Amino acid sequence: MLLSLGQLAGFTSRRRTVSWFVAAVLTVTAQVALSGPAESARRPKKRRQAAPEPATASAEPAPNTLAAAINQAVAQCTRLIEGGKHRQALPLLLKVRRQVGDPRDPRVEALLGKVALAENRPEEALTFVGPYADKRDAYDARLDDCYLVAGNAYLAAGKNYQAVVIFDWMAGKAAGIDLVLAAEGCGRALVAQKNYAKAVEAFNFAVRYAKRHCYTAKDVIARIEALLRRARRLADIDLYGEDFVRYRDAERLRRQQGQFKKARQVYLQVIEKWPEGP
Repeated sequence: MLLSLGQLAGFTSRRRTVSWFVAAVLTVTAQVALSGPAESARRPKKRRQAAPEPATASAEPAPNTLAAAINQAVAQCTRLIEGGKHRQALPLLLKVRRQVGDPRDPRVEALLGKVALAENRPEEALTFVGPYADKRDAYDARLDDCYLVAGNAYLAAGKNYQAVVIFDWMAGKAAGIDLVLAAEGCGRALVAQKNYAKAVEAFNFAVRYAKRHCYTAKDVIARIEALLRRARRLADIDLYGEDFVRYRDAERLRRQQGQFKKARQVYLQVIEKWPEGP
């Protein structure tokens, strides 16, 4: 059936309207497809983080922890040794020595040397401090304890010459209380060599220096003053004879101190031992 011109025009108009609507729908669909999923859909979900694994204990302590432990042990052992508790300090020192390994800690070696000396084992003490004391080409104040222990070990072993050498060398380079102790050690080694005049010089220097620079070390000063008096007496005996020195002692008791009874006893001892008189 043929359509009239009016009907044909209406149909054409409706077809254009449908085509326009379809085109609009297709355009919106294409834009949605190009723009991707919605923002909430695009946002990735946060993954749940796993709890951190606990740190495993290290087989060896950290360097700073080991150093702190060594410092603490050295301080504790020093107090024990100064208090005469050498046997209590020994196992702790040996444990620290194993922890330190090589190279050795000179502080630990010096303390082990002191323990060995206290137990009358000077040769063993030298095994600890000898490697430091034998290297005297360059002085190191941090090794003063090793030098002192080595000198005392030589002296205890009867090696008086070696003791004089190391104490005299140290006294020429150290300062403070270490210098005082080195001069004292030198004086004691010189007494062992029966070089009393030089020993008097060493003790006298140690006392004068200590009173000026280490005046708080009263125990050390008193000890060295006693050694100085003894060295002077030995020097006088070596020079004038024991009989004269004993007679002089009696005279001092009688004239200067007024202790007549003690003076009389000394006079009688002198007469008995030296009948012909001083």
